[in-house]
Amino acid sequence: MLKLRFIATAIIFCWLSLSSTFAQVPPITESQARAELDKLGMSEEDFRLKLLERGIDIDQVDLNNPQELLKLQSAIEEIEAEEKAKGNTPTTGDRKAGTTPAIISINNAPNVEETVSEEVKDAATTVNEITEGGVEGTSVEEVLADGIKATPVENLPPSTIYGQHIFRNKDIISYVEGASIQASNTYVLGAGDKIGISIWGISELDIITEVSKDGYIKPQGMSRINLKGITLGKAKELLRSRFSNYYRFGKDQFEVTVTYPRPITVHIVGEVMNSGSFTMPAVNTAFNALAAANGPSDIGSVRNIKIIRSGGKNKEMDIYEYLLDPTISKDYYLQDNDII
Repeated sequence: MLKLRFIATAIIFCWLSLSSTFAQVPPITESQARAELDKLGMSEEDFRLKLLERGIDIDQVDLNNPQELLKLQSAIEEIEAEEKAKGNTPTTGDRKAGTTPAIISINNAPNVEETVSEEVKDAATTVNEITEGGVEGTSVEEVLADGIKATPVENLPPSTIYGQHIFRNKDIISYVEGASIQASNTYVLGAGDKIGISIWGISELDIITEVSKDGYIKPQGMSRINLKGITLGKAKELLRSRFSNYYRFGKDQFEVTVTYPRPITVHIVGEVMNSGSFTMPAVNTAFNALAAANGPSDIGSVRNIKIIRSGGKNKEMDIYEYLLDPTISKDYYLQDNDII
């Protein structure tokens, strides 16, 4: 039997039209859950069957995966349209207008707010804003495949300090699709990264494997290989050594790539044009992340930008150093819940 609270959580999440990919729906009561289903005019089992007809198993939906949420949202809107035709439920647009309270909170926030703050609404880059940037009739996946999506389009003031211009002119961008940028050898692997391993020549192999929560991969017929916390460059050397015990290949017949980087949430605060929490592929550097916030404000520093990380391993970045040598950005990969 479908978990009642999970159904309603999914419904509420999609009613928000993914208004912030950086927010989470907090736990709700069973009575609230029942009320949300009543608005659709159907039982739990009816809701499950309607989704299964559309190829969605609600038990398997990952609420942290934007693509799965888009598919779920589309299915719920279709169900609502059917029920509306029967006169059973208001439209999604009616709910967006305010009949359903938006109850979400920022990741790791100490207190759960009852309503969405205007600051978070402004700061978050939403999937809806991405779709608005595409051509009519273009799917969200196709828009994302273009590789980039900076912060919401707005008229930014001209830069007054040297270094601000690279953000206000969009010379630096943030990537929302991991396939849009290749991870460098300094990229630090973590749980959730999908690794592509290819061998050709005498032996042939072409697999994609994911780094587990415990930080390892386990190719078929081989023992565990721990990759979490090491750079992609070191991982290539380790994997080449381990696979050479099972396969025969030449020096240039072995390749390792990050096919799908894990998502991370970065919190950008202080004197920036748009502060807030941003979710993006981990292949973005701190410079890409700062571009999502449109860079420092008129009184924000461009030479003393701090990256605060749990465990005390803090770093500082200097925009002028980047202007002299853009390759240094590869030294500023981020981890989940870093604060800039």
